[in-house]
Amino acid sequence: MRTQAERDEARRICEAANKGPWHVSENQHPNCDESPWGSVECVDPRGRVFVWSGYDGKRDAKLAAHARNTYIPLLDAYEELEGEALVLRRALDNQAEGLPGT
Repeated sequence: MRTQAERDEARRICEAANKGPWHVSENQHPNCDESPWGSVECVDPRGRVFVWSGYDGKRDAKLAAHARNTYIPLLDAYEELEGEALVLRRALDNQAEGLPGT
């Protein structure tokens, strides 16, 4: 996974965002080209609304609505596993020191 600096930046961005919950809604009237549009809303005292448009916009809106509350736990899990891997690497290195030819 990315560098520690990139993970730290991703965490900072996520933690600065409203916690939500976030909801994606679709307007019942499509755009002139019949593509959908709607909004991403944050139910929060500082409530935010972002408007999306088109099929790509709808997919992006779903990602935006779920990213904050999904990405932070994934970063936590990654960092926990990274720490466990380091402990295991050190244990293997210590055992390897006692082997002939090392």
